Amino acid sequence: MGISGTASALPFTVSIVMLGASAALFGTRVDRRGPRWAMVVATSCFCSGYLIAALGVFIEQYWLVVFGYGFVGGIGLGIGYISPVSTLMKWFPDRPGMAAGMAIMGFGGGALVASALANSLLDGLGRDTAGVSATLLVIGCAYAVFMSLGWLLIRVPAPDWRPVGWESTPHRAESLVSTVSVSATSAIKTPQFWLLWIALCFNVTAGIGILERAAPIFQDFFPTASSAPRLWQWRLRDSWRSSRWPTSRVDSAGRRCPTSSAARTCSGSISVAVLFCT
Repeated sequence: MGISGTASALPFTVSIVMLGASAALFGTRVDRRGPRWAMVVATSCFCSGYLIAALGVFIEQYWLVVFGYGFVGGIGLGIGYISPVSTLMKWFPDRPGMAAGMAIMGFGGGALVASALANSLLDGLGRDTAGVSATLLVIGCAYAVFMSLGWLLIRVPAPDWRPVGWESTPHRAESLVSTVSVSATSAIKTPQFWLLWIALCFNVTAGIGILERAAPIFQDFFPTASSAPRLWQWRLRDSWRSSRWPTSRVDSAGRRCPTSSAARTCSGSISVAVLFCT
């Protein structure tokens, strides 16, 4: 389409922005209307985004690519991101860190399959305008099939369901522990919420920034080597870390584990600094 490298990254950037915005706006509706509703909406938006982007590439309308892949697809990405996390945590109330980690591992691990599939399709269909458009069309249809299987098969446990042999233990009364439920509306008015939000913002900004620029970074450091094997190794380690870290830290040491919070904040801050300096 004759666009610059910066312009080619704009659809992905818009998609990530819409991921966060849609997850924040529709997060509470997942609990009220159930994960199946969320996954149907996510499937419709995410796959429609690919189809709109395919049309945009075919007729060489860049704004359609940004609107489809970035805006529409990003909404589906955000809603689809939160529904499996909340559902798995209901099935594993005794291991919430493991449940969330497994869902996030699938998010990162899916890049392994999607990247290989996209490269294979581009090699077979061509890397010209028609080939890229056909690749987006095929991937969008494939996502529609597998995501539809997800919302057809998903189930939530009964409200009074508990794992065998597990009993919920009440929180100890401490000055920093609340024993009452806090709504989302009330939570955003507390300084604790915004401090956690800032820490997560740095961490996610660094992670998404590196994810989007991983291939060029590897090529800059290793110009004579293929970046594909190194990207596979990095994504495998990222998937393993996504499942192992919450299990070993959150489930065993608790959510207020100072080591976990400090490590994530420091790693995010350092990675953001490195991105701006490179």
